[in-house]
Amino acid sequence: MCGGIIDGKRFWEGFSLNLAKEHDLSRARNVIVGRDGASWGKESAELFGGLFELDRFHLKSALYQKFGSGPLVNDIY
Repeated sequence: MCGGIIDGKRFWEGFSLNLAKEHDLSRARNVIVGRDGASWGKESAELFGGLFELDRFHLKSALYQKFGSGPLVNDIY
């Protein structure tokens, strides 16, 4: 997990450099970026050649808004 108070593009540029210092991303088969649905989060997945998905908090929130409370929504942590 990483955070910052800077614009999205600048954040992901810095984060990707730090990530590359620790990991060889060329060997990664799948890169999944979990975010809140903001456009810059989706763009960041493209930067890594990966996929975007809502993080569990925002997925649960979206399901709750659409379907209300229930077993499916309540079982997502």
